[in-house]
Formats: sequence, C-alpha cells, structure tokens
Amino acid sequence: MKSNLAVLSSDNKTIKFIEDNNINDLCYLYANSSRNIDNAQSFCNSNGFQKYYGSYEELINDDEIEFLINFLPTGIKFEYTYLALKKDKKIISNYPIISNKNELNAYKELIDLGLMSNLFLINDQDFEQFYSKCINKKYATYLLTLKQDQYNNLSSNDILFDLTPDLFFFINQYKEIKPTINSLVYKKNKITNRISYLSCLINFEDNRTLSVVLDNGDPKNSHHCEYFYSNSIISKEIVNKNDLFMFIQKKSFDNRSDFQYYPFKLFQEVLLNE
Repeated sequence: MKSNLAVLSSDNKTIKFIEDNNINDLCYLYANSSRNIDNAQSFCNSNGFQKYYGSYEELINDDEIEFLINFLPTGIKFEYTYLALKKDKKIISNYPIISNKNELNAYKELIDLGLMSNLFLINDQDFEQFYSKCINKKYATYLLTLKQDQYNNLSSNDILFDLTPDLFFFINQYKEIKPTINSLVYKKNKITNRISYLSCLINFEDNRTLSVVLDNGDPKNSHHCEYFYSNSIISKEIVNKNDLFMFIQKKSFDNRSDFQYYPFKLFQEVLLNE
C-alpha cells in the first residue's frame, strides 16, 4: 500500500527530484505547502497533489502524512526537520541539515531520542568517496577550491559547513580516535559572516593526519590546482537511490543521516575558542 507523501518546498527542484527518481510510484502525492498560499495552490494543481497548505507548520501537523520531502534553504531547513521528526514523520532531505551552532543541542536531542532513523539524507554528492579513497591512509589532503569566476562575496554558502559533506563523512568515520584540529587559519566574509577560506591540520590518536584547505574563490586567494565546480542542484542520479526506495518501503537500510553532527560540533568548538 502506498504512503502519503508531502513536500515542504513547492518548487521545481522538488518536483523534478520526485519525477527523476519515480517517487510517485511508491507514494501518493498527498500535499504541498508554501508560505504563499497562492503559490501552494498553483503548485498543487499543476503537479497533481491532493491538497495544499499556506504554512509549513500546518502541513507538518497533518496526521495523514507519513513521508515528507524537505529541500528548504539551509537556514530554515533544520527547524522544520526537527518539528516533523518530533511528529513522527519520515523525512527525505539533502545536505546540510544543520547550519549553525544554535541547532546543535536540538540535533543531539533527535539523536538521543532515536529519531534519526526517520531522516533519510540523499547522497547526490557521493560523500563516501573521499573516505573510500583514503581509508587506512596515514596521511591525506582534502583540497576544495572554487573557480574565481564563480566568486560572489555576497554568497550565503559557507565553504566548510555547506560544501564539504565528504570531509565531514571522513572525520565521522574516525571520531572514536579523537580528532584534534591544529594550525587553524580561517577567514570569514565581513558581510555574510560565513567562512570563505580555511586551512588546518586534523590529527587523530593513531597518528593519522588530514590536511584541509578550503577556498571559496576569492581573487585575493591563489592556488595552482584543479578546480571543483560547485552547484546546489539536486542531481538526477543519487548514489543511494536503492537505499531511498528501501526507506520508503520501510525495509531496513544503513542510515547515516547523522554523520554531519560530530564534525560540525568539532569545528564549532574550535572556531568558538579562536
């Protein structure tokens, strides 16, 4: 029997994700929401949903909804993820879930309550790849630089917390051997207060060392290296699509949606002490 699916963000990115991955074969398109009720109604009529809401809170409180897709902007995504998980909804979302230190305690609460098994993080960035390539290596370097012609000093992206899920996944795999951050240098944008450059060494108790360099493409910075092309589009081909289907069909799967918590906390503690 199909479950009722709702979407928080009534936009083309969300409906394209549903269509590209045939989610409507597994779920009924039950409800959508928007802060603008006219937009919600138009999206509902255009895409075959049964009902619509003019607020995210109203949708989350609908007891007929079992699955919910949350592709809201990072700044507000965790708030509604938290509310929905506390209402026993199952959430499908994209990285990152948390965006600031104020969300850490509530995130830890969800972990302690065992609710993270109801959060499925789609892996459209192949965040396990860096760990797989460097597994059991004593020395590794993580280098992320954006092209200078992509640089936007008003960008809301934080090059550490928004663009490095593979780095966070790597650190999380070795959290039991107590990583420490040393030789930290970082720069924040004066307007957005987001990290725009960072370099550090991360040392682990077993003498493993990870060197990290992140550069958002500011013309004041310079590196001779290959460039990483960044975008925020939900990719058509997600790495863990089979796991996603198992999640929707309520079969067991290896859920790693909380991997970002420990590294996020680690960096926040170090940055706050600087």
